[in-house]
Amino acid sequence: MTSEAIKQSSITASPNSSQPFRKLGLFDRDFAIGSSYIDIGTLVKRNGTDYELEVMRDVRLAITDIPEAYRIPGWLLRGAVREDDNTKETRPGTPEGDEPGGVFERVYGHFFDPVNDKGLTIGPFTFGPRAPDWATLKGTKIGARENYYNWPSAREAMWRALTLKRILANGTFEQITPIGGLINRAADEAERKAYWATMFRSIGDVVHLMQDQAQPQHTRNDAHSGYGCVTAIDSCAGGHASFVENYLKARTLRQIRFTLDEGFLSLNPGLPVIVADPQQLDYCCYPKPMFANAEDFFSTTTGTANTTGAGLANYSNRGFYSFGTNVSNSVFPSPPQYGAGLGSETIDGDSRSR
Repeated sequence: MTSEAIKQSSITASPNSSQPFRKLGLFDRDFAIGSSYIDIGTLVKRNGTDYELEVMRDVRLAITDIPEAYRIPGWLLRGAVREDDNTKETRPGTPEGDEPGGVFERVYGHFFDPVNDKGLTIGPFTFGPRAPDWATLKGTKIGARENYYNWPSAREAMWRALTLKRILANGTFEQITPIGGLINRAADEAERKAYWATMFRSIGDVVHLMQDQAQPQHTRNDAHSGYGCVTAIDSCAGGHASFVENYLKARTLRQIRFTLDEGFLSLNPGLPVIVADPQQLDYCCYPKPMFANAEDFFSTTTGTANTTGAGLANYSNRGFYSFGTNVSNSVFPSPPQYGAGLGSETIDGDSRSR
């Protein structure tokens, strides 16, 4: 989705004709800005890893024009990939587990229920902030860990790339000394490129958060990690693995079959294999939404006014059931809690509700 969004945006034009790039002074660069980026919070220089490259490569086999390595679109994709870092799937000590301070559950910041105006909540426990806060507010935290790949971080990285300065606590400006201490034109240019990479990687993280609002489980407080499952009672503490996410992944990669891995249950040789449609999705040519504020892309209103909200979270919350908030098991007013008004239809011999 990130790659398709980039292709339909103004940044995919030639560097010499892309107006956003000309305004930023990024023309005549063929989109390439190097392999390093800088963690805004710790000033640790990090490198792109083969982990992101492998994810991009898998998609490239199905969609041939996924951007390569360290071009600007590639950095956007790297951010979209790394926003899903978590302690269950991202192994500490590996190149992809390079978060300063260690890997933590970034995925806890991916939920936003606009009816109740809250993030991921299970019982009395709140696990993370609202997704729009994780995406757009400086200082937002999961536990003790702050998000340094959000909209404020992208703006700060852009400022540093343009000026090679940062603002101190007393309000004065400080010239940035490139990490490593060397000050010369080549080192300055390398530092600028690293901050540009940080900016685009941060935007990629925000794009991931926006995309998650289209998945109703993210907007209906419906956990779906597939962890902590108990076979005897058919229950998972972290929610059953998401059918829709696994189905769309299989379809994007043109896979004919997929399974729903649920923690240790994934080792079960009897795990059902689900047939998927390997035809590629059509991403093209839809009207582009426009809002005055970044937060409005998530929701323009909350509470009972969710019925008229224009944000993506408003739309997916009120328009779709999800596995854990389905007919007769929904806590939301829309769609109808008990299926009022639903009919049925038969598609290729398969009877289903509509």
